[in-house]
Amino acid sequence: MDIQENQDTDKMTLAVRGEVDLDKSPQLRSSIVSHLNEGKDVAVDLREVSYMDSSGVSCLLEGMQLSKKKGVVFELVNVSNAVMKVLELAHLDKILTIR
Repeated sequence: MDIQENQDTDKMTLAVRGEVDLDKSPQLRSSIVSHLNEGKDVAVDLREVSYMDSSGVSCLLEGMQLSKKKGVVFELVNVSNAVMKVLELAHLDKILTIR
């Protein structure tokens, strides 16, 4: 997994590439949490994610919860079909903000 960070005014876009699994999800979590704690809006671009397990989904849910506490925006953009299937199966497509 690789994460490219792109700052655009007050929004940080995290472009994630590859597989998000138990070994790699701590890196995603750390990136999401650090930017939200700085008070930045965060968009996670998942167009190039080929696989995501429950640990990756947990990172996204934690980001959503933290963003509500901090009063900032947390959204998923360009969600790949593989990730969307996982989110739909868990009914998280109705909870997370997906653009």
